[in-house]
Amino acid sequence: AKKAFEDAGASAPDEFKKFKPMAEEVLAACNEVAATHSEAHKYYEAEDYKDDDFAKGKEIHARMRAAAEKYYQTIAVMDAALSEEEDKVAVKELEQYSKDKSYSYYMRYSLFEAKKLFKVIDYPGGKKESVGAAVDAYLKVFNEFKTFSDAQANLNQAFASYVEQVERFLASVKRFRREWDAEQPDPDKLNRERDSIISSYNTMVSVQNSLLDLEANGLLK
Repeated sequence: AKKAFEDAGASAPDEFKKFKPMAEEVLAACNEVAATHSEAHKYYEAEDYKDDDFAKGKEIHARMRAAAEKYYQTIAVMDAALSEEEDKVAVKELEQYSKDKSYSYYMRYSLFEAKKLFKVIDYPGGKKESVGAAVDAYLKVFNEFKTFSDAQANLNQAFASYVEQVERFLASVKRFRREWDAEQPDPDKLNRERDSIISSYNTMVSVQNSLLDLEANGLLK
């Protein structure tokens, strides 16, 4: 696995070289997590806690928590960098298809804007208005998206499936907003709806990937 990682880094295009140090940080953090887990397993398997009254166990657990925190931090940094690169590509593609606003444009536009909304809902920052403004902005996007799909005399069936997923995503978002705007929001309901939004968004991504395959083969029309 390590060799495969090194080979991939060496053969990566120049524009992706910047990700190599981040990936190395993730790999190092992952290895540290694995090492501390292995150490803990051996410690408890041998029942060494009976000899030191859990002294070593407490020390191992402290290192495990630190290693896990480091791992999630490195993942967050790399995820943000990859997301930024992904957004750059998306913007270029939107510009490419903006003159002829067809299936290719609207599947990208709806998902790109959904990602913006998803980020706000995932990290609302405690501000009620931040969620409301993001939802209102996406409603405008959705209305344009739906106007396009409704105007198609023979809507592509694969695209019709994507429309359904966008509608489900928006339904989850609306439920989240209602609870978020409540006088006393229920944390459990918010978490359930956030999970539903994540699931709907991931399905949108999956269906869009299928649409991209059709597009590449000249079948998205």
